[in-house]
Amino acid sequence: MKKSHKPIKEIEENIITGFFTMEDDEYFKRDGLSNSSFRLLAESPLHLEHADLFALTGGTFTFGSALHCLVLEPEEFNKRYAVETFEGQDLNKNSNAYKEAKRKWQEEVKGKETLTGKEMDKLEKMARNVKAIAGNLFKDGQAEMAMMCGMDGIQMKGKADYINHRLKLIIDLKTTGDIKRFGSSAVDYNYVTQASLYTDIAKEITKEDYQFVFVIVDVNSPHLVRIEKASQEMIEIGRGMHQDYIRKWKEWKEEGKADIVKT
Repeated sequence: MKKSHKPIKEIEENIITGFFTMEDDEYFKRDGLSNSSFRLLAESPLHLEHADLFALTGGTFTFGSALHCLVLEPEEFNKRYAVETFEGQDLNKNSNAYKEAKRKWQEEVKGKETLTGKEMDKLEKMARNVKAIAGNLFKDGQAEMAMMCGMDGIQMKGKADYINHRLKLIIDLKTTGDIKRFGSSAVDYNYVTQASLYTDIAKEITKEDYQFVFVIVDVNSPHLVRIEKASQEMIEIGRGMHQDYIRKWKEWKEEGKADIVKT
């Protein structure tokens, strides 16, 4: 399938390298392949060209984002999220009075993601446990850091949950429904490519070796927390995968080769 493409030479001339502080809206507008891109490139470059059709949404993502905010940027939490507490919330949910009370509350918190009281209770317990076990890792560094560089002539980007430059750690906070099986999902959920991509970008920026660390918290009570370092084997597996994705994207940009038929 052929398409009009931006020449690779032109892309290379505009490649950005470095660590940056930026809001999500600005980050997502920036050109570049990311670990999220790989989810679609695993299907085909054509899937990534139409990424808006395959956007991930839903309550699970709101909850996960809320936990990240509560742990990493607690001062921002009340600006972004609202807990469902309003006068009349205990009324019969089918009554007009309840519906009107909720409508008014939703109007008041318009623009914020909303959480139920039960969700907030769980978030607070999970955040407490994360801070108790892994709190020292989230010190002397920067949260929500964008990182960018070029790889094989393609702009790459990532947004790290936390970078501890003193310890040379890139830290990623993950939730799981079964903490004992977290490692087995590393490939399925692109954790291996994330670990390899982020450490490779950091190496390109700083010329130093960074380690990738997962801080994992179980969504089920008692919300066990575990810290796992990405092994060298995981990094190598992920690197092979993300290099293959970059190659596929480059072939699409240069030749219009989509590879949409699975063999």
